[in-house]
Amino acid sequence: MRNGRLWLLAAVAIGVAAAGNAVFATEYTSSASLVSARGAAVSGIASAVAVNSATTLVATLGNEVAVVRDGREIARQKLDATVGGIAASADGSTFYAGTSVGTVYTLDSGLHPTSTRHVADAVAGVRPAANGTLVVAHGAGAFGPNSAVDVYPAGGNAATATQRTGSTINALDAAGNSAVYGTLSARVGMLALDNGGKQSWQVTLPQSVTSIAWVPQRGWVLVGDNSGGLTLLDSHGGQLGSVDVSNYPITTVAYDAKTGQILTGDQHGTMSILNGSGHVVLTHRVANSVLHALLPTAQGDFLAVPQTGSWSAVDVGAAQSVKHTQSLRPWWIAFDGLLLAGLIVLVALTGRRRAVTLRTAAAVWRGRVAYLMVLPTVLMVAMFTFYPALSAFYYSFTDFNLSSVTQWVGLNNYKTIFTNDSYFWVGVKNMVIVVAASFLKSVTVPLLAAELVYWLRNAIHQYVFRTLFVLSAVVPTLVITLLWKQVYDPYGLINSLLSSIGLGGWRHAWLGDEATALWSVIAVGFPYLTAFPFLIFLGGLLTISREVYDSAAIDGAGRWKRFTQVDMPHLRPQFRIVAFFAVVGSVEGFASIFILTNGGPGTATYVPALEMYSRIGSGDLGYASAIGVILFVVIVAATMFILRFRRSAMEVQA
Repeated sequence: MRNGRLWLLAAVAIGVAAAGNAVFATEYTSSASLVSARGAAVSGIASAVAVNSATTLVATLGNEVAVVRDGREIARQKLDATVGGIAASADGSTFYAGTSVGTVYTLDSGLHPTSTRHVADAVAGVRPAANGTLVVAHGAGAFGPNSAVDVYPAGGNAATATQRTGSTINALDAAGNSAVYGTLSARVGMLALDNGGKQSWQVTLPQSVTSIAWVPQRGWVLVGDNSGGLTLLDSHGGQLGSVDVSNYPITTVAYDAKTGQILTGDQHGTMSILNGSGHVVLTHRVANSVLHALLPTAQGDFLAVPQTGSWSAVDVGAAQSVKHTQSLRPWWIAFDGLLLAGLIVLVALTGRRRAVTLRTAAAVWRGRVAYLMVLPTVLMVAMFTFYPALSAFYYSFTDFNLSSVTQWVGLNNYKTIFTNDSYFWVGVKNMVIVVAASFLKSVTVPLLAAELVYWLRNAIHQYVFRTLFVLSAVVPTLVITLLWKQVYDPYGLINSLLSSIGLGGWRHAWLGDEATALWSVIAVGFPYLTAFPFLIFLGGLLTISREVYDSAAIDGAGRWKRFTQVDMPHLRPQFRIVAFFAVVGSVEGFASIFILTNGGPGTATYVPALEMYSRIGSGDLGYASAIGVILFVVIVAATMFILRFRRSAMEVQA
């Protein structure tokens, strides 16, 4: 009866889990795609503006402007200096480009200059307004005290109004009869173009302004700042609210009139979508470089234009659907766990395994008090040991970096490591040398010292030398490493000793020369009498029966033959232990290298573990996890190699 209930419970669990997985899979399949790639016709982009729903005007870092239509470049023009601002007329027949030498070009549809205007300083922004009015922001100097916004009438080459801003202008936008600007000193102002370009208001925000958008249909001014925040102002400068969107400066802001949602892009290539109340609906990384523009398209979505790399089409209407789908992922994982548990129960109750499973379950139940007492320890080990390891394995397939939403990248990290990361392969070569040297240091001097102590006839002498050899273990490894750093100093012990014995020509920057740095690091700790392997070997010698030595002496074995024919075979388990810890410590360890050389000079002492640490320090945790997984595989492979040798008869007997 009990078996029947277990079978029924397992079957119900599998059925529920399978149904849940089917529902989740259907949701994932039917959910709309948020981002789709578009080809990049132009790279090295400095700014971009929409001409119409199918055409984009871009400025490049190479002092050029280009027109892109439906993903294809149709015109390009080289200008005389860095392009500081671009704009297109309402009908898309005329383009404007301002440069760092104060020239504002008027260009025809083929990007041929038709006229020029000149402002006092470098152009920081250009925007068209109603009735052909052109708004130009300009300024120079570290803080731009002479920065200003000029207003030009349609077809006019002389400004009809100039508004001083008192600080470098970082952002400019115009629509209808109003223009807004944002400055380095966190000021935001609005100009009334239908009132002679006079300033309607000016407010000061907590952070420097990096992007701005004027939304006349809602009476909103969207302001992105240097700290990754977004502030919403009304048409009179009143603050409606603010929200922290990113850890990086906001480089572009836009408004989707169709859905009423706000879009932001940051310096890290991450796009955020907010609802009309200012709550973040979704955050998604769409590029690997600065996101310069989010432009509406004919299809109703937005075009994300990064500095380098592919452009992307963003379906803003799919944001809620994608967010809903992502919220189902924890439930999907839970149902997967339920399915796995049901399968395990079914397998355990099948055939011969059923009796063993039932006996094991009965034994666990009888000892339930003991298992409950052990449970906290098991949970702690699982939480602080196995969970981080499994998390690292998962994150190795992502771009996890703590500064943006984690994206699944598959095998990209591993592909980069094996094909494009020259530092990793240099580190592997150095690591192999360090591992071999560490093994030799661990099995030579400690074994010799153990033999010498073991064969001392006086017990007091044995105790004294054993204590002296182990006493070094009380000195922290960090202290020893720092002492050796002083020894290797150009004015340290080694060079001073060489000078004192007349060998001053041999003085050397031991850690500063690529030819000697790695060997100097390896030589740290001389004479390599480490306490741990010494005690392991000494303990192994103490387990060898005296009768074995007596038999060897009767057979005429001398000291060398006794060492090779008696000690070495009996110490095989100890060799395995020492070899394991030597390999693991060398593959994982980088502390000494970090303290002595930090991987230098150049890459002479670089190892993969140090690269993993450096990646963690820079926040690239996904890549660091991939390196960690590779090192884990290397350690497992080395362990299997160490354990593959056939166990000796003495080990089996023991």
